[in-house]
Amino acid sequence: MAKMSQAQYRILLKTLFWAKWIHENGETLDQEEAVALDKLLHLFMKAAWKEGLDFVHSTSTDGNLALADDLQAEAFEFLANFQDDAFWEELCDRLAERDMENAIDPEELILMDEEQRQNLQDTYRQKYEGEFELYGLTFLKVLNPHWN
Repeated sequence: MAKMSQAQYRILLKTLFWAKWIHENGETLDQEEAVALDKLLHLFMKAAWKEGLDFVHSTSTDGNLALADDLQAEAFEFLANFQDDAFWEELCDRLAERDMENAIDPEELILMDEEQRQNLQDTYRQKYEGEFELYGLTFLKVLNPHWN
């Protein structure tokens, strides 16, 4: 295996940590892939630990390895930002798709090529992006009479 720099180890370990977190919190891999991912993370943590890098440490007397708190904090900060961005993007996409389907004749939508459809959806999406950027969910209301 080629020698990696400390910066490369940090990036690799954070990336493997993210992959493991995503697997454990939604995106499921089959059991074999989950075990392989866990082994891969531990393999590189062990290599970093043997190199004497301070962002991997041995836990208590059991000899297990863990990422240092600061590296985990960096990884979790990225994941929190990623989740937040994904939430707003998905919300805007779904609302834009709904509005477009309500405003445009279904047969006309079917006849559109992908680029036309995407451009049209983007015009609807921009309305929500601006609203949420300025006000978040403040003015978003559910009008279903069954919920009132």
